Amino acid sequence: MPEAKEKPLALQWNQLALDAIKITNTSPPIAARALAMVHTAMYDGWSVYNKCAFSTTTSRYIKRYDENCNENEIEKTFSYAAYRVLTHLFWLPLPAENRNMFRNLMIQCNYNPDDCSMDIGTAQGIGNLVARLIIDYRNGDEANEKGILFHFAPWTDFTGYQPVNPPEPSPVKDINHWQPLLVNGKIQQFLAPHWPLVKPFALQFAKQFRPDPPFNMKESPSDFKKQVLEILSISENLSDKEKAIAEYWEDGPYSYTPPGHWCDIAQFICEKEKYGNKDCIKLFFALTNAMFDASIACWECKRRYDSVRPVTAIHELYRGRIIKAWGGPFKGTVEMDGKDWMPYQRADFVTPPFPEHVSGHATFSKAAAFILYAYTKKESFDGCFLVKKGASQIEPGKTPSTDIMLEWPTLTAAAEEAGISRLYGGIHFKRANELGQKLGAAVGKCVWEKALVYFND
Repeated sequence: MPEAKEKPLALQWNQLALDAIKITNTSPPIAARALAMVHTAMYDGWSVYNKCAFSTTTSRYIKRYDENCNENEIEKTFSYAAYRVLTHLFWLPLPAENRNMFRNLMIQCNYNPDDCSMDIGTAQGIGNLVARLIIDYRNGDEANEKGILFHFAPWTDFTGYQPVNPPEPSPVKDINHWQPLLVNGKIQQFLAPHWPLVKPFALQFAKQFRPDPPFNMKESPSDFKKQVLEILSISENLSDKEKAIAEYWEDGPYSYTPPGHWCDIAQFICEKEKYGNKDCIKLFFALTNAMFDASIACWECKRRYDSVRPVTAIHELYRGRIIKAWGGPFKGTVEMDGKDWMPYQRADFVTPPFPEHVSGHATFSKAAAFILYAYTKKESFDGCFLVKKGASQIEPGKTPSTDIMLEWPTLTAAAEEAGISRLYGGIHFKRANELGQKLGAAVGKCVWEKALVYFND
């Protein structure tokens, strides 16, 4: 048995997808779309060999469940599907030294990566066909993958979004709205403001579960100021554990991203449950499409409300006033002018380049937790992660002062910690987390109900 098949092959393709996302610094919404494409292609290939399930692309027109096919043929089919989609999405963005990562797994499994046949009488032909159908379908989904709309670069906005506020250090015109920051000498650009137009998997439309708006300084000044004070209080009293939580769930540049993080968690659960390819493929099909629809629903809120980030609100409300807060790496809590406040983030990141409401972390996490529970029928998670002394990327060598074990007895506990981590990091207000969790649960339920239709079991 080749080394490549020591654990379910479906999980190995998932891991390669996560590695590609990390290496190419793919952003969260685009990562969610990529994961959904890969795992939908794998599901469609697998479904051909299952009597009940049917494909999102070929429906029931191609079926081979009565031909005494074996597991090797099924693996070959979904491997070709995964290989074609991953190569399509990542071959060009990957550095030259990493471009054979997908090909290597194919060769390791004794599959010919150069076989492009679409003969539905063969395993590779079915895999190649469903991959091509997925790719073609998504080429027209308004994500602007090729950048052909109005001749913009890939993934570029084509809706004409313009921020209400000029970029810092200019004063804001309206404190309720997002202000682009100046980071490393570059002005932030709203990441994918066109994403609400992308065709979802299960949602009828992007605003289907749109939550209530954020607090507004004009309409509810007391609530607005209260949420800002809460972030300042958290910053002033940051503990080592809260810092560890903020960094563990950060999922910023060159990471798996929040959708990928939950795919990593799902992989852990699949291995713990000793799932084979069938369960892994079905679970990830539902999970990644939930992440994808969550990205669309969340970005619809971000575009609709265009709300201010804590860093801008604090600078504007407390400019010229002395506050107590975390003062930067290795400085602890200090007194400072409010205009100098900074979130507990890396200096080269500061705050994500898009509006605040609602929290992407909260939306992705609750949607993922919903799907994982729905599939496994288990709320228990029993996950943990050891943060070693001095392992911080923000305060290396100093934070935390002792080893800290992060533990999540349940899926809900993990999702809630992922959400609140953004308050510890100074990225989000409480309301964005709470309503993001609510949005994620609604999206997860919607996707699960549609996935059951395809499972048909």
